[in-house]
Amino acid sequence: MQSNISSQRDSTAEKQPPRTVDSPAHIALLLKRLMDAQRPLTVASTESHGVRQFFITSINSTQHTLEMHSADHTHSRGPTETEAMPANLHLTSQVDGVFLSFSAELIKRGRNADKNYTTLAFPKALLSTQQRENYRILPRMMKRPAIQLDGPTGSTRGEITNVSMGGALALLPNNRDSEEVLTSNADAQLVMCAITFDEDPTVVTSARVCHHHRHPATGEIIAGLTFLPLDRETRLQLQRHTSRLERENARWR
Repeated sequence: MQSNISSQRDSTAEKQPPRTVDSPAHIALLLKRLMDAQRPLTVASTESHGVRQFFITSINSTQHTLEMHSADHTHSRGPTETEAMPANLHLTSQVDGVFLSFSAELIKRGRNADKNYTTLAFPKALLSTQQRENYRILPRMMKRPAIQLDGPTGSTRGEITNVSMGGALALLPNNRDSEEVLTSNADAQLVMCAITFDEDPTVVTSARVCHHHRHPATGEIIAGLTFLPLDRETRLQLQRHTSRLERENARWR
């Protein structure tokens, strides 16, 4: 499965055009990646009923359905008539540098274990667009680099769940410090980040916050960072660390 793969790379240096995926097995694999990574799906109805975010909770290949729950805790009282969703939905998300979009038919909505759930028909096809241009390295759980993010009004500390020459995915505590760092500079969303790999010198660079959301199970904040252009010394330093991480991952495969 994809979770055992330590890195991936575009086949070209530029963004690839969208491709249609219509194999049920391939579609299921991509959707499972979304589910395992706890990446939210943005659901925009084709009848202009607004935009909401959901997380996939199960994929039933036998009944050809998807089950999702809402990422919006304000809708925890259960679906009402005013919150009714239309029959045709368009969904988008991204995981590991791949942008996904597809349409699906609403089957039913309900409530289970104090959570709203939405059941959709399994999509017949989806569009997949590779957007990442760099290797993405996934450090092993006990070897995750530490990261400190500094914003205009404060700082927060966490760990890196993956890193490349172009950016990183940070796992941060769910507290006020993290929220302030990620949102206090809303226009530019720029932060200073310091990444520490073991006992080696810290890699310090500027980064743009391209997305952030709470993990639905743990409440921790997941933040995607895109590095601003690196100077030569910082780039070489980061290359050494990512190469070492990739070699370590290869030994554990």
